[in-house]
Order: sequence, then structure tokens, then C-alpha cells
Amino acid sequence: MFIDEVYALAPNDKKDYGGEAIATLLKLMEDHRDEFVVIVAGYPKEMDEFLNANPGPRSRFNKYLTFEDYSAEELTAILRSFCGEVDYKLLPEAERAVQELFRLACTAKDSTFGNGRLARNCFEHLVKSQANRIVHRVLPH
Repeated sequence: MFIDEVYALAPNDKKDYGGEAIATLLKLMEDHRDEFVVIVAGYPKEMDEFLNANPGPRSRFNKYLTFEDYSAEELTAILRSFCGEVDYKLLPEAERAVQELFRLACTAKDSTFGNGRLARNCFEHLVKSQANRIVHRVLPH
């Protein structure tokens, strides 16, 4: 079982069912520990808070993998891959501009940095911008 952003289950108040969901998950993990694997993922700070919310999670989730953020070059390669999947090609000057944008984003990153999502959002913005240019050429004002 894979649960992304598992810390969203951490209860904010007594009316929230997140605590019950976590307790049920932990019991299931204990009762069936030889039968399945549970993988949880999320941002490091929030994951640490989740693991420290009560003694249960930390003792059951005891193997950790940390994935470093992508570099500007890797984000550019991801964007290039998105483009290639739909037969789009980035002109060299566009690729240089995007890589510089990614470099700036990587330098200024904070807790909201989307990592690979940044490349996907950039691709979606490029597609939308192209569609707008085409519409304005076909349907002049």
C-alpha cells in the first residue's frame, strides 16, 4: 500500500477521522506484518511531525529513503521528455530560458517547492500558451 502525504491524516481536531485511520492502519500493519508492505511519502518536515505524533508510526515505519530534489538540468530533461511524448520540440533558446528559470527556482526553493511538479506545470503552461497563440491567429480580435 502506498500513501502519499500521509501526514494529512494527522487529526486536527476530535471530529477528524484521521487519527482513527492511522490507528487502523497501524493495527493492520502489526496484525499482517508478514503479508504486505506500507509505504508512506511526503515532505520531510511534515513526515517527521507525522512520525512523532504518537509512538506508533515511528516504531512501525523504520526504514527511510530520502530523495534529493532534481537539479535544473534534470528538470529540463523532464520537461524535454514531456514535450517529446506529444511530439513538441523546444527550440534551443527556449530550452536555455527554461533551464535558467529552473535554476532560479532551485536556488530560491522553499517548503512549497514542487520539484518534478515544477517541470509538469511548466509543460502545461507551455501547451496553454501555444493554444492561446493559435486561437488568436485563427480568431483575430
